Formats: sequence, C-alpha cells, structure tokens
Amino acid sequence: MTEHGKVSLPTSPSIFKISYTPSTFSQELIQQPNTRPVANFVSYPNPHPTGRLISFNRHFIVYGVRNGLVRVIDRVSALRTLLRGHTKVITDVAFFSESSKAAPESDTDMLGTVGGKGDDSNVIIWRIGRENNDLMSVKLLEVNLQCAVRIVWHPFNPNLFMLLHSGEEELDSEQRYSGSCWDGDPDIIVATVVESMKLITFKHEEEGHAVSGIRKGTIDPNHNPNRISGSLVLPVEGGKKKGAQINDLSWSNNDARHVLSAHEGGFVKLWDLSITQHDDVTCLMTVYVNDDNEDSVEKCIFLSQYYNTSVTISSGVS
Repeated sequence: MTEHGKVSLPTSPSIFKISYTPSTFSQELIQQPNTRPVANFVSYPNPHPTGRLISFNRHFIVYGVRNGLVRVIDRVSALRTLLRGHTKVITDVAFFSESSKAAPESDTDMLGTVGGKGDDSNVIIWRIGRENNDLMSVKLLEVNLQCAVRIVWHPFNPNLFMLLHSGEEELDSEQRYSGSCWDGDPDIIVATVVESMKLITFKHEEEGHAVSGIRKGTIDPNHNPNRISGSLVLPVEGGKKKGAQINDLSWSNNDARHVLSAHEGGFVKLWDLSITQHDDVTCLMTVYVNDDNEDSVEKCIFLSQYYNTSVTISSGVS
C-alpha cells in the first residue's frame, strides 16, 4: 500500500516493513553545482607535432597565450597570473612529475616552458606557488638552446630533463651555424640531456636567476647556439636525416639511464645515458615499427611492470 509521502518497498513476507521517505536533503543532492568559466583557451597550430600547449598538475593549470606569455590558474581558488619571459610563441609547457607521485606535497611546483625559434630565452624553468593568498612565480633557470622545442622531465629527478630538437632541414655550409638545428656534424643531434647541477651558468644581470648558454647579442663567434657545452646529446646517423626528428621521448620508470625515443621516420631507439663516446649517448637498439618506414611513430612508453629494457622496447611502444 502506498501512503502520501511514503513509498513501501517490495519485500518477502515478513513481520518487518521497509519504506523510503523522500527528504528535502535527497532532493538537494540531485541539483547541479554552480559553475563559472575561469579561462578561455584558444588553441593555435603548434610548430612541434607533440608539443603541449596546455598542462596541469594537482595544483595548477597552465597554457600558452599570445606573445610568449604563459597563463597560470590555481585549480582550487581560481587565482590567475601571467609568466613573462618568452618573446616568441610557446611550443611546450610541462610540470615536473605532473602525473606521478615523485613530487612531494608542497605549496610550490616546478614548471618548464619552451619558446619558439628565435626566442631570446627559449627554455625557462619556473617555481610556482601560493604566497599570502596570491600566486607567485620565480625563474630558477634559463637555458638558451635555439633548436629546443620540447622539454621532457625525468620521472623522479627534477634536476634532469631532456630537450627535444626541432626538425629543420640542414642549411648549406655557409649558413650551417646561423640557426639550423642540424649543425653540420656527420650525425644529426635530435635531443640534449640537461643536468641542471652540472651546467655552466652565470647570473642574470637584472632578475638574478641562473642562465646557461649565450644570450642573443653576445659576441662569441665560436658559440654554437644549438649546443650546450659539456651536455650529452642523442645523435642519429647522418644517413637517417630524413625522419630523424623525435616525436616523443620516454624515461625509464626505474632508473636515470635508459630512454626510448619515437621518430618521424617510423623507428624507435633505446638509449643508455651511462654509455657515451665523447658527448654522444650510445644507442643500444633501433626498431622499425613500420615496414615501409613512411609512417611516423607518435608515442612511446616504458611499461612499468617490465624491468628488462629489452622486453620494454618490444612491448612498451605504441
């Protein structure tokens, strides 16, 4: 039997009765929460095929806007600020440990941003945090590597990251050092390993943060704007110039030695950073994913359940 405001629930024959009485509280639960927009993100073509124009972690959302600016939004309070330091369009933004538990609980986070070709300060490492109910940002490091287009953090070491190079065509011998990423070596340099604790830096005259490399306008005829002195690099054989560009790179989840790189030419490489010749990292293995070598490989990953790198290279690429 149904009474006004009370609905009897079907039960087996019993001396007990079970009923449900709608309440004002349960009716409130089904109401939609109030929302309001905090940003309007307008995307634009990215010079690098896998560069990120927007990134987030547990505290903040960041994305590139016009004129090299980077917008930061607090995910809890919706406070906003702008990071000023780049002069060209942003090609990549990435938080350290944005999707892992490596970063300890803190009110500050490390962010890497990469500007486009011709940017005076094309790679900047920031510390972002909250201070007195406001957002604060501090430049920690500026790396001037003109061909850098992406930054890939090591999963648990914030002092180690990889800068992926652009895939511009090599210029002729007279223009070779005027801005081409392919710097004329027999091997094509596709990425640079950056260990911030080992960089040779100087203090920025106005802002005080550390700067690695030569800023635009400094007279140094021997300086190559596409190399960082003393840093390790990932070379691809000169004969594989077509399709050498790295689309994606993945660090091993278990150590700081091994990385996988996915290339435009349809192949994947496994590298060991502990085995080097001069400044060149040793490639342990190359696997062609596509038989015709025409389709590029867009993504590669290490599968965490595997600990043998030879197994990972065969099973951990997509």
